Amino acid sequence: MIHAKNPGSAEKMIHIVDDDELILAVISELGKTFGFQSRRFRNPLDYLALAGSSAYKSPAAVFCDVVMPEMNGFDMMHQVHELHPNIRFVMISGKSQSAHPYCSEACIFLVKPISFGQMEKTFQHLRTCNECGPAATLVNAWPDNRDHFATCKQKCPFDSEI
Repeated sequence: MIHAKNPGSAEKMIHIVDDDELILAVISELGKTFGFQSRRFRNPLDYLALAGSSAYKSPAAVFCDVVMPEMNGFDMMHQVHELHPNIRFVMISGKSQSAHPYCSEACIFLVKPISFGQMEKTFQHLRTCNECGPAATLVNAWPDNRDHFATCKQKCPFDSEI
């Protein structure tokens, strides 16, 4: 079931970091469907520059590709967490990356191909996370379809509600 945004509600912001313009557009449009505005970045170095500036405003989450030409998404996430430790990351890759040393810093890890239902669960989960507290208390939240969602070390305390 699609729970589209309430026209009178304030939208939340997500940031999307991916070198693929199509992925940026798709995640942005899906975000709108679920009540999230988005800001897109094609280069992780541009995102790091923003994260290090006084203009940075914490988003509800950062959707980030793992494999990008300029920098690995996990390395970017780790550098952002050094500046802003409570930022939630939704990492996206074509294969499981659970062995990566920074994997445990991700809130959600999506393995391509990603279905509409999985994205819906992800956005619902992000809404729950934003209502329940900082990301530091909600590390490694995985929606229930384990065939397409990788796991690292822990389960989200709200996993049974997803």
